[in-house]
Amino acid sequence: MEAADGFWKWDSLVSGRHYQILYTDCYQSPPTWAYFNKSNALYKNDPSILANENPEGDGVSFHFRYFMGNGFTTRDTTVAKWWSLGEKEPSYCEIGKDRIFTNKKEVYSSGEFAGNRYSPWVPGYNEIFSPYSSPSTTSWNDQQTGIFMWHRSMNGAVASSKIYRASENGGSTPLSTILEETPPSRPMNIKIEDCGPIVNNYYRIKLTWNHNMEPDMKRPLGVSFNKRYKIYRSKSNDMTIVPPDKMLYPEHVY
Repeated sequence: MEAADGFWKWDSLVSGRHYQILYTDCYQSPPTWAYFNKSNALYKNDPSILANENPEGDGVSFHFRYFMGNGFTTRDTTVAKWWSLGEKEPSYCEIGKDRIFTNKKEVYSSGEFAGNRYSPWVPGYNEIFSPYSSPSTTSWNDQQTGIFMWHRSMNGAVASSKIYRASENGGSTPLSTILEETPPSRPMNIKIEDCGPIVNNYYRIKLTWNHNMEPDMKRPLGVSFNKRYKIYRSKSNDMTIVPPDKMLYPEHVY
């Protein structure tokens, strides 16, 4: 099993202590849980606990390996760890916000160790599991398989998916054709930073992310190559309204 919210390198040192919220039961534990922070998205296979002494993994596998004490026997292995940053939940019965949606850096209980709302592969959002996604479809010994799994759509409980394997890796379809037919993987490690103050009635923010790894996401621009992204900003305070499909600064290359 591979979680769509990424394969990560985590800060190697325990960052502090916090509590666990089980919002479904309106429960809060004592503040004894040690937690890590996500450091970088990694584009390889998640070895889970198999001979993995590095602080790497998705939320589920990293929690399990640390909890079992594999490689960390000198540390506190009696409780599971917590590691989600964003906006703290407003009450015991509610869930917090991930850093994707806020510039706050508070610790909150996301339920990541058991699989959370960011873990599934979702059409239209995070729908391609490929050699360029995080985690990727490399083999257990990190050899390239050339496999692409595209979760295209959902109709009720029926999923529509396509699976490819590049001819360069023993499949039947050229890699260039697969890249043309499939969407790119989702940019990872999206963060919002407050750059304040307000200038000319504009509230300044900075967005950062790990760029996509697909080779066809490049284009000539002089003598260099740049990734192509569109940045949208809503003009409405009603965040239930999808912004119109018009780029804010079309002359910019991101």
